[in-house]
Amino acid sequence: MKKGLLVLPVIVLLLTFWGCSKYKVASFVMPTWGTQFSAPLFNHTYTLGDLLGKDTVMVSNGDTTYIRTIWPAGVLAISKNQPINSVIVGNNLKIGAIPTVNVAQSAGTFVVNPPAPISFTMKLSKVMDTTGIIGRTVPIAPPIPTFSDTLQPKTPFSQFRSVTISSANLSVKVENGYPARINLPNGLTVTDTVGTTLFTIRVPGDTLGAYETYSTNRTISSVTLPNNPKVQLTVNSPGTTSPTKVSSDTLVAVALALSNIKVSSAEAIIPAQAPIVIDKSLGLVDSNKISSASIKSGTMDINIRNGFDLSSQIQLVINNLKDPNGNPLTLNVNLDSVGNKLNPNPGSQYSQQISLANWNMDLRDSYGNPTDSISYSVTATIPGSGGQYATISNTDSIRASLSLSNLQISSLTGIVHLKNPISIPTDTQKIDLGDFRKKFSGSLTFSDSTQLALKIFMSGGFPFKAHLSITPRNSSTNTTITDSVSVDQILYPGPQGNVVLLGQSFVRVLNLFTGATANLPDELIISGNVIMNPTYVTGTITSSDSVYGAASILLPFDLGIANAQYSDSTDKPVFTSDVNKKLDQVDSGQVVFEINNGLPLGIKFSAQLIDTLTHQVLLNLPKTGPLDILPATDFNSDGSVRTPMFSRNAISLTGNDAKLFPKAYMKFNFNVATSPGHQTVLFTKNNKITLKAYGNFAFKVQQSAFK
Repeated sequence: MKKGLLVLPVIVLLLTFWGCSKYKVASFVMPTWGTQFSAPLFNHTYTLGDLLGKDTVMVSNGDTTYIRTIWPAGVLAISKNQPINSVIVGNNLKIGAIPTVNVAQSAGTFVVNPPAPISFTMKLSKVMDTTGIIGRTVPIAPPIPTFSDTLQPKTPFSQFRSVTISSANLSVKVENGYPARINLPNGLTVTDTVGTTLFTIRVPGDTLGAYETYSTNRTISSVTLPNNPKVQLTVNSPGTTSPTKVSSDTLVAVALALSNIKVSSAEAIIPAQAPIVIDKSLGLVDSNKISSASIKSGTMDINIRNGFDLSSQIQLVINNLKDPNGNPLTLNVNLDSVGNKLNPNPGSQYSQQISLANWNMDLRDSYGNPTDSISYSVTATIPGSGGQYATISNTDSIRASLSLSNLQISSLTGIVHLKNPISIPTDTQKIDLGDFRKKFSGSLTFSDSTQLALKIFMSGGFPFKAHLSITPRNSSTNTTITDSVSVDQILYPGPQGNVVLLGQSFVRVLNLFTGATANLPDELIISGNVIMNPTYVTGTITSSDSVYGAASILLPFDLGIANAQYSDSTDKPVFTSDVNKKLDQVDSGQVVFEINNGLPLGIKFSAQLIDTLTHQVLLNLPKTGPLDILPATDFNSDGSVRTPMFSRNAISLTGNDAKLFPKAYMKFNFNVATSPGHQTVLFTKNNKITLKAYGNFAFKVQQSAFK
């Protein structure tokens, strides 16, 4: 009873809804469902040789196209790294010959020992009769009239026969031996042996009182004094009327004494003299300044001559030059007197050539700075004439001649600037462009991105200035052009090396070559020289140091190529007719590109659906721009790839897109470049890329409707 009551309302409710609806079902529709199908589009493998040398484009507008780089940091290039001829410093590390340096040093003035004083006497008996008055006290009358006389010394000066005095102290003593005043109106004139006045001595008031003595000291110079000078004097006296004792026959007595005698020339007994010292230096050439250096080979020529009529003991010391044991160069020789200066004694001269192999230089100044001079001293000790007379002059000297030659240096610290550039052996760099030129038609032009990079290292401690000349050449035709690329660049030591980069000027010369010869160069001839340390910095270098490096030849394929593109296309419509019938019902789909990139190059890939009759692009795949395909990274040093880089890209299609496929062709475009951050990669013609493309399409299947 309860079940009946429950079912009845439900039936009523359903009938109510059925009756109240304003929509009526005209017929019954059978269900629809979706399905899909796949169809291959393309499957092909390309080698890099195909991409570079073969035109497989079915559709072309005939324009000249270019192989262009896509990313700013990327470029497709022939790259070759190979060593360049090294330049070893070797025998170029040398000090230029220092010409013979002649030096002389005189004593300037010699010292002569003071001789015993000499005396002169004027006799009273020459002017009056002194008989019976000597020793008596008597009146002195009449006066002594004016009287002149020339006095000879009682004994000559000892120690010399003649001296030209630079300076000396002269002591003069004048004594009146007369018991009355005397007058000396002209003073005392000292003359040489022929009467030439040497100097004059005056007494105060020109008068001496009875038995008065006058003494004085003076300095004389520039006087040539014989050992027996004369004294001229004039005397008179008023006499005296008072008795006066006459003590002796001496009217006037004169005494001359010399001391502190320095002479510029003399014939004298020469005592031991103060040492004669020559302090000089040899200046280096080539603007070199040296702190220290090890000498591999070389010689020093020494010649010392004694120009004195006295034997000499000579010591030569060069503290800057040290033997392998660290001792300074020291030379001690005894030289005889010169004797006859026109024909000197052989023993008055000494010559020697000293090998400096394995010696060392130390040219630092007192502050430790490098200098450009070798200091030396020559000390001459003159023991004197040994009690014999010798003839000397201030023009006499010790003479030394020094020269350095053929100094090869094994290592050097300082500021080095070799005068002569070091030549770079001519180097031939091969650039094999293969048979690309045969495959390219029309003109060929190198782009601005073409470059030659020389990476140069230096094992020394100084910068170098490199002057390089690079000339292209074709070895098969033996053709060159007169134009070359020149570069001047300062190179610095360091583990990072130096990059000499040739760009626009290199391109200009390459294009001149291809234009003039209608051929590609296969060699680059590199020549030039290097100059050591053009900036004059301090450093260390050895003869085994070198300039070496590698040439990195980078020839980007940014070349003009007639009628060629990096493109390929299907030679038949992409789908068969039975597939095309299904495309009218396509609701959506996709094109899938599977790429195995066996190139060490990144790829910009795109595809186009084209109408071959009108050359019209119907559809760009993808619509947003080319796909970036990563390069292979697992490859050998010769450029061959071990493991390709796989990429799969599915591009969505609308139903309208799919309706464009009937009777259409597909064109594929490749642009290749090194990946960003890589300068270049090696490649071979056998590097390959495989492209596989297929379509996945979805459509609805609808059965007939029922009414």
